[in-house]
Amino acid sequence: MNAVLFGRQAQRDLVAALPHAKLVLTNGGSLGRVHALARTTRFGRYDARNFDMHAG
Repeated sequence: MNAVLFGRQAQRDLVAALPHAKLVLTNGGSLGRVHALARTTRFGRYDARNFDMHAG
């Protein structure tokens, strides 16, 4: 089976639109009966120069 799910332009758009880095920070703690969890996610830069959202 040789199915093409994404054309060449769509593949380039997907790769260019992905962030170059991802950082996830998580911290948890408890004080007696109180438990807390804090989580944040930061995505790096991405290249949107060739990304055409109106193609279609």
